[in-house]
Amino acid sequence: MVLKPEPLAEALASLGIAPKAERQAGDDAQTHPRVILLSAQGRPFTQAMARELAATERVVLICGRYEGVDERVNVIYCDMELSIGDYVLSGGELAAAVVVDATMRLLPGVLGNEASGEFESFGVADSEIASAADGVPRSQHGAGGLLDYPHYTRPAEFGGLRVPRPCSMATTPEFAAGAASSSCARLWPTVRICWKMPH
Repeated sequence: MVLKPEPLAEALASLGIAPKAERQAGDDAQTHPRVILLSAQGRPFTQAMARELAATERVVLICGRYEGVDERVNVIYCDMELSIGDYVLSGGELAAAVVVDATMRLLPGVLGNEASGEFESFGVADSEIASAADGVPRSQHGAGGLLDYPHYTRPAEFGGLRVPRPCSMATTPEFAAGAASSSCARLWPTVRICWKMPH
């Protein structure tokens, strides 16, 4: 099944979305909606893309079903195609939900703590973080894009495993160094690259 162009064009028109050429020819192309088609051949969706979309005034996602949408919809309306991974789903609804969730949590007021969206896996470098949350461990440690460090709760011992000593001192330099090496250890098997963290 392929979604026909007419119903999609009508849906976009009901949202006030003009064809791409008209939007790009407008006086203020920056404020026009960004129309994105979820597809297997799209640009890979990343945390950096989520940050880019979070800074966009309006985003419209188009999801196909089974084989997708008529290609003319893509050519006439879509500014870009996005893929959430190298696998096939029955439809783009789940992909759209992933994009919406990853993007929405970066908007002001969505998370309970504004810093939560900055201090996590795939975060930006420390130098780009606007929050002044002193003492908050930065899970990306200035390298940007590393995986988050392991997290622990109480009790200090569970199932014969103890919380590592630096983690019990969450505001100390040992914690930062331990968290940094843990982030590298998590990243290492995936990409085989790790940076030596300063002491």
